Amino acid sequence: MYLFTVNIGQDLKLQDDTPIGDVIQFQSVGALISAWLPNIYILGGIIVLILIIVSGFMWITNAGNIKKIEESQKILTFAIMGFIFLFGSYWIIQIIQVLTGIPILNSSL
Repeated sequence: MYLFTVNIGQDLKLQDDTPIGDVIQFQSVGALISAWLPNIYILGGIIVLILIIVSGFMWITNAGNIKKIEESQKILTFAIMGFIFLFGSYWIIQIIQVLTGIPILNSSL
């Protein structure tokens, strides 16, 4: 039996291998946004996935109740709209990066 500890501050890192627990000084607000934006996309994707799963579960379990089915349809509609928003904003940022040459999603601090 092996026991080991995990220091989350040392294991979770920003894009340039700086541990999250360390004090980080950003050169600008843009650098701060560039460091956090990929994490926001991941969190948004996880939330969309959870909403789709919850909506499907609600739809299946409430097969006889029309109001609950309509509620699950609304949740599914909002989840799909959120996915389209995330997808579109990601590609708009990619296009801006190509046109301007400024790295937004993969900057070095």
